[in-house]
Amino acid sequence: MKKFVFILLIISSFLTAGYTEENPLDSLYEIFPKMADLKGGDSRWIATGIVDKLHDDYASLSSTYNYFSEKSEKIWDIQRDKNYSVDIELHFAKNVQRAKKLYNNLLQGKKGKYQRDVKFGDEGRIFVKPISIKKLESEYNLYFRIQNFVVHLHTFDGFALMDFADFFQRKINNFVLKNIDMYLFKNFSFRVFKPGYIESSDELTVETDNISSIKISGTVSDENGNVVKNATVDILGHDAYAKTDSNGHYSITFKIGKGEKLAEFKKNFTLTDRSGEDATEDVRIYKITAKYSNREENFYLRLNVDKKTGRIFLPEKEIFNQLKDITFDGNYTEFTRNCAPKNSFFKCSQKFKGIFKNEEITGNWMGTGGKGSFKGELLNTVTKEYSLAGSDRCKMQTVEISENNTVTNSYPENFFIDNNHSLIVRCIFQDNFFTKSAVIHLIKKPSDVSVKLYKRTAELNENQLHYKSKTYLGLQEISDEPAHINIPVSAEEIKHYIIISGKKEKWHNRSLGFTGGPLYEGKQPVITINSFENGKNANQNITAKLISLSGDKDIAGPGEQLGGDGKRDIHIKLSISGIKGILKNIEIKNTGENSYSWNTKPFDVYPLIALLYNNTPLNEKNGKINFNIDKDMKIDIFIYKPEYLNQNNINLIYRLQIDDKWYKGDIAN
Repeated sequence: MKKFVFILLIISSFLTAGYTEENPLDSLYEIFPKMADLKGGDSRWIATGIVDKLHDDYASLSSTYNYFSEKSEKIWDIQRDKNYSVDIELHFAKNVQRAKKLYNNLLQGKKGKYQRDVKFGDEGRIFVKPISIKKLESEYNLYFRIQNFVVHLHTFDGFALMDFADFFQRKINNFVLKNIDMYLFKNFSFRVFKPGYIESSDELTVETDNISSIKISGTVSDENGNVVKNATVDILGHDAYAKTDSNGHYSITFKIGKGEKLAEFKKNFTLTDRSGEDATEDVRIYKITAKYSNREENFYLRLNVDKKTGRIFLPEKEIFNQLKDITFDGNYTEFTRNCAPKNSFFKCSQKFKGIFKNEEITGNWMGTGGKGSFKGELLNTVTKEYSLAGSDRCKMQTVEISENNTVTNSYPENFFIDNNHSLIVRCIFQDNFFTKSAVIHLIKKPSDVSVKLYKRTAELNENQLHYKSKTYLGLQEISDEPAHINIPVSAEEIKHYIIISGKKEKWHNRSLGFTGGPLYEGKQPVITINSFENGKNANQNITAKLISLSGDKDIAGPGEQLGGDGKRDIHIKLSISGIKGILKNIEIKNTGENSYSWNTKPFDVYPLIALLYNNTPLNEKNGKINFNIDKDMKIDIFIYKPEYLNQNNINLIYRLQIDDKWYKGDIAN
């Protein structure tokens, strides 16, 4: 709460520690401030009685607080009225879902010249209607939601608005913490998970009046009715989970009050027996060339034959076109392409008719742009592994996340989770449209704790995380040996930051470690990507060969500028074939007994690499390169040779960037 010179509302009491009641609705009255809570110089407060109203799935309480003062007051040179009021409405819904709906309904039709979201509760919005610009008077309506509470404050005094909002936020948070077992148990959110199956989620609402214990039980089966054993049934928001037995049965019991009255509820779940959306479906990717009267258009066509869905990706423009009216009849297909630009009034529609034959599709199209033919080749599904610790495509690190989800520090050499840290993974895929599925493989560090593991996706904007989804991965048991942990990642998730963490509601006391850096040398975390690739990519090739440790030129030295040092340079021959694009960077490193590095990055601490093509320099004096690779090429590389480097302690590797893609490999002696 902001501190003012004159504080009109001073919070002096909260719910007492250990406070409980048989019915939490009785204590909603305690959330409203008493006269003893309201202080401020010569001020006097008068409050109306609290009016309550019960609805089918929520309760509403309202009151008005009137302020009277014999003296005028100024805050920040703003003259305050001697008399003003604050109207309060407090709504308590049966569950969070109903509270969200109620909150949105209250906002419907609400107007104000100025409105914006505010950081009160889980979500909040303020509406401001100016009354007098000269007197700086405005009408304020503030709405915010915390769990299943919704608060509406109305006043003409902005300072009182902030004070009351802060008061109710503190009171409600305290109420939730003290009475969470009394009202949250009416609504249970389930997550059911087992590797090899698609996660299932559902909710169960139960009545708890005069009940001392609740037992929830049921079975987990697959689509064919077969039982699924060793599946995890987790109830989110509570420290409760169960594993299914050999008959697919589970049972969880909650103690919520005194006595022996038990209520039983049944909840069954069905898991889909596949690890990814497209795992058992006929999904095809074709690289297409469509011919127009005066040009050609290249794009990628994705067709899900089972679901009859699809889309087109144009890599040069980095845009997608959705497909509709998809039909399949044997080897024949028809579909309509919506080629209109996004958010445009321009209409564009093309009808495609084609025949599948072997690994090709051929046919004709007509519509916007005229008519023509098209032909495409099927891309193969391939699986590749990338090391998370050292891959150019995927990076993983431990990050420290503050309470407001801001990333403050990173620890790239050690991967662990504790009360302040999470693992964060980011994969960069220019061809992410073709990603079919991905699995992160982690090896758990020996630990004397067990922990619930969660996967969250998020977007990072100005060093602040914005969460998008949350998935329960299961319980990691106590282990004396490293245990493999497979964390599935979908094609959509891989576009965002993937955060692997423990249970946020109750962090474990000790860290859960994974392989990385010095923990388990040679056993780095990896990510396995199941993606679509053109078979012709196999013809792509990059090789680098050491020609001489003492070549015939002296054009590179130990500094950050090109120029000889009076000694002949190491000569390396780089061959590139089957790849087109702009060569932007090259790095070379000696990984032998004595480590040493060279690169083409300007103003870096490492010696610059000199590049020649047909005896013509490719990089500027500061090392920068921007060279077009449009055919098979052989490039001469010259680098400064340290005194100690010889045939016995040399082991060179390279990394080079063409467009936005990095390639790496060994330099043959």
